[in-house]
Amino acid sequence: MSKEKMKVGVDLIKQLSTAFYPNITSVFSELVSNASDAFSTEVRIEIVQNEDPRIIIEDNGLGMSHDELVNFFYISSTKKKDDERIKKIGGIKREIIGKFGIGKLSMYRLCRKFEITTWKNGTESTAIMDFDKFEENNFSEDFNLNVNFEKTNTKKTGTIIRMIGLKQEVDIRNVKRALTKFMP
Repeated sequence: MSKEKMKVGVDLIKQLSTAFYPNITSVFSELVSNASDAFSTEVRIEIVQNEDPRIIIEDNGLGMSHDELVNFFYISSTKKKDDERIKKIGGIKREIIGKFGIGKLSMYRLCRKFEITTWKNGTESTAIMDFDKFEENNFSEDFNLNVNFEKTNTKKTGTIIRMIGLKQEVDIRNVKRALTKFMP
């Protein structure tokens, strides 16, 4: 008897992203929830809809180390456990929103590529997820994700997500309305 590994098809990832995130506002809600879970006190959203459309979401949260950024890309893997729904850091207490580990799939619905840069403990880490290149593979494990990191002298923490190659136009008013309703 041979031992084989189960593989996850790229099509399943695409289907999950549209099933769990049925509209654009759900994508923004997911990304702002992640920033809240990272104890951000500010989240800035910039939507540029000119000849080079893009969306930039920046927070001042805890950021991610190199290993945490690599783990960010694990599908349905998260450290946000049900028994730890309330967290307290530095006098700030938050109810943790995310728990399934699939939020990164939400961006598939909105863009062709995203770049995530994050700062934690004097290290800057960056990864680029190119969905077009991802789709060229039959299985998710055949796609190579490159995560770069470099030591810096900054005390900066937080994360910036740049969504590039938008698949559709974004109505800023609907995004604001949804986030106002969804986020405390």
